[in-house]
Amino acid sequence: MFSWYGIDSVKKSGMLRRAGARRVPPDELIRTIEALGILIADPPLNRKRESLKKAILVDQEKSPHPHTIRHYLQELIEIVTDINSKV
Repeated sequence: MFSWYGIDSVKKSGMLRRAGARRVPPDELIRTIEALGILIADPPLNRKRESLKKAILVDQEKSPHPHTIRHYLQELIEIVTDINSKV
């Protein structure tokens, strides 16, 4: 299973809008981080399944030519290496 979380909103066409400046109240931020932590950790005593405020489900289209996990990891290594060389 693959989960993806973002802060961009989705247009009616299904395309993402760019995330603009947002003011998130501290209590909403804390609830969101807690909900994500619970979803990731999946503690057996907390099976309530927290919900994310105003979250919408977006189905990801399947790629006709998916890459291997190794390919994606190599891409990440290259990106991190490039970032580190600029720091």
